[in-house]
Amino acid sequence: MKKMMIGFMLAVCGGVAGLAQTNFYTNVTNLWYQGYKSNVLAIANARLAANSNDIAGLILKAEYHLEFCEETALSNAFL
Repeated sequence: MKKMMIGFMLAVCGGVAGLAQTNFYTNVTNLWYQGYKSNVLAIANARLAANSNDIAGLILKAEYHLEFCEETALSNAFL
């Protein structure tokens, strides 16, 4: 019984984390296509401030710089 409860708790927590991740990508996509690209850059910078190796933050920042042909900033984002 105890193992079943632990399994249930892990499944619920994993589902919530997966849902939060899906909401993050949906929200960022909506912001991007609605023209709020500076907000997407702010999200990327906040994620990178918390963790400089955050892959989502790095990709968002690179996409922003690529969109506006900021080649010097783009190379820094890739570094």
